[in-house]
Amino acid sequence: MKVQHIHIGRNVRKRLRHGPEWTTTANHSFQRVAEECRHSREPRWLTNPLLESLLDLHQTGWAHSVEVWEGDDLVAGAFGIAIGTTFSGDSMFNRRPDAARVAVADLAARLAQAGGVAIDAQWDSPFLRSLGAEPMPRERYLAVLAAGSSRRLALPGQARPARRLLGPAVT
Repeated sequence: MKVQHIHIGRNVRKRLRHGPEWTTTANHSFQRVAEECRHSREPRWLTNPLLESLLDLHQTGWAHSVEVWEGDDLVAGAFGIAIGTTFSGDSMFNRRPDAARVAVADLAARLAQAGGVAIDAQWDSPFLRSLGAEPMPRERYLAVLAAGSSRRLALPGQARPARRLLGPAVT
């Protein structure tokens, strides 16, 4: 999914305009987002040893999370690993309707700001297609991966209002 092709649908736009005020952050609650992503999922793909490895990658700046907050409540999040200009999304969760869509849109905005160009969603699904994802031919994907592959991206982490995603940069 190209970061500039993220699409926020009409219902999400309406929720951002008229619903509760959500705030987004990056890398503020990595472990909590990962724990929420594995909560009540069986079989549990995110095992304790894998989570420990991801926490190590987070501590060294390779793994990242995006959080969506309603006040002090974590209502959605996503996490994955960024290498070069590509973010490989591992998982996401939500506790409010459309909050995971906001997490992905926020991730794309922050990734673009950091110089990233693509989010590897790893799966093709109607949910991801609704956000603007489309399959990428292998040759093009390998070229995107090779671009700056040893570079570590730093996502801007400061708290931001989710309503900013309604701006012209995100359709």
